[in-house]
Amino acid sequence: MTVYGSLQLLKITGNPLNISSHSHKNMGWDQFLNLCQDYQEKDIQRFMQAYDFARQELGDKKRISGEPFVEHAVRVATILAENKAAAEVIIAGLLHGALTTENKNEIKDLFGEEVLLLVQGENEIKQLKSKNKQLEAEALRKIILMTLKDVRIILIKLAIKLDNLRTIQVLPAEEQKRIAIEVLEMYAPLASRLGVENIKIQLEDLALKVLHPDKYAQINQFLEYSSEEREKDITEAVRLIKEVLGNKITIIHIKGRPKHIYSIYKKMTLRKVHLNEQYDLFGIRIIVPTVADCYTVLGLLHENMEPVEGRLKDYIAHPKPNLYRSIHTGLHLKNSKIVEVQIRTPEMDDISEEGIAAHWRYKGIKSEQNFEKKTAWLRSILDL
Repeated sequence: MTVYGSLQLLKITGNPLNISSHSHKNMGWDQFLNLCQDYQEKDIQRFMQAYDFARQELGDKKRISGEPFVEHAVRVATILAENKAAAEVIIAGLLHGALTTENKNEIKDLFGEEVLLLVQGENEIKQLKSKNKQLEAEALRKIILMTLKDVRIILIKLAIKLDNLRTIQVLPAEEQKRIAIEVLEMYAPLASRLGVENIKIQLEDLALKVLHPDKYAQINQFLEYSSEEREKDITEAVRLIKEVLGNKITIIHIKGRPKHIYSIYKKMTLRKVHLNEQYDLFGIRIIVPTVADCYTVLGLLHENMEPVEGRLKDYIAHPKPNLYRSIHTGLHLKNSKIVEVQIRTPEMDDISEEGIAAHWRYKGIKSEQNFEKKTAWLRSILDL
């Protein structure tokens, strides 16, 4: 079924979730569409058009694994949709790898100059890397950031790298290690600088799995074995915090979260803290309506629970260069465990998870505006 047939089905059902799995003969495409229900119908129409265009242009192009390249493009678009990227960024993700000298004008006519610039930008990074293979990661990071016309290109590149890591098993061992080192030295720091926490964590964990499979397995196994105990600790910590806060403050959400594997590995290797001696393997995130509420929560917690010395960080008063804002503190629990608590508003939470994509959404920055001005903050961090 062509894009137009799928669109007719979309109009009939009024819901992209109801598009049948055989409409594009690609289960990955259905998963992608399931993530797109918050996008406007005109955007979904453009996604379908981009998918059909990519399939036509890529033809029988295969990846090393033998799978069609277009399936990789769909997974890249899925990662971008999961991180609530703008429609233009998702379209560029679908079209990456399909750009040729001959179809450049056609892409511009069908999808707009902005999408063309994003696709060209991703292609330029690929060429830049191939020409500078001996360049150190930090130098290459700086060159990429300074020469980019639009920092959203990095989001596309991060999504590509994440999917490459997820499917890296088909490559020779040495090539896997090279890519994993490159991810830790270049792409994970870029994700951190853009504030895309979801992608950063996955990149780090998957790269660690390639480089130090034994350590990864050890930590993962420990987390699985101790998951029941950790769930009890999280439940108890949430209960204590709710008891302390009572009806004094409105809590939008309170949730526990485990530390990710790479962060535990770093603590083991850099600070020489044995796995069995790490007592802060989970954290609690408290979401409240306003900035004033954040400080009220902090005051109540410190008055009624024992804070960990040196763990208080106020990133609301002093945001990180990537716009991250939150209050961090550590609290002692009765069982000698320590819990890290993050206190923030819904906007801060979205920016923490999605980085610049969420910042643009909250600030109402339209995609066609001049991103050079809007992303001056990102370039300024090159001085750090």
